[in-house]
Amino acid sequence: MPIVSGRIQVMHTKPCSCVDPRRNGATGNRALPDAELDKFVDTMAGRIVRFDKQSIADIKRLVDAASLPPNEAIAAEWDGLIGSVKRPAAQARIKQLVAWIAEERRRGETPGSRYRHLG
Repeated sequence: MPIVSGRIQVMHTKPCSCVDPRRNGATGNRALPDAELDKFVDTMAGRIVRFDKQSIADIKRLVDAASLPPNEAIAAEWDGLIGSVKRPAAQARIKQLVAWIAEERRRGETPGSRYRHLG
């Protein structure tokens, strides 16, 4: 669903007047080292929970109105996604994934890195 997923932007920033907004915490998409992820998520969640909920809802409505594609375009992409998941190769991978998860649960394990091999 590239139309919908492509419109998603990171919309968190601290007000700043500096030349380099990254110095004040404004970021685009980024990867974090594993050791920093928990602290980052906790900090971000703490900021988000303090936002005014009505203001966020209003902003989301404005962003959707300006950038969300028409329902027909979303429906066409959704149909394409569902069609690809129904293909025999995808079904075989899904079946293998479900079997691996069941096997790991039987052994009391948490599902892990073996899913990377699905291709």
